[in-house]
Amino acid sequence: MGKTRNTVAGSATTAPGGENPYSPDNLILYHTSLGLLETLVKRGVLTKSDYKKACDLLTAKYGFPANSIFAETM
Repeated sequence: MGKTRNTVAGSATTAPGGENPYSPDNLILYHTSLGLLETLVKRGVLTKSDYKKACDLLTAKYGFPANSIFAETM
């Protein structure tokens, strides 16, 4: 059997923007993630409480301070 290799396009645990959480790529990925969460709430898969917890995790993952204008504060 052949050796399995990593084919992941990027890290799943760190912000893609590196040091700058306000980089365009980082903002796009953050807001895309929020959009997916909002869809899950609308479909009844997540509660608003679950959404808030997930937003807090995403805010930390993408490196935004809690008081950032970009941080979701539903």
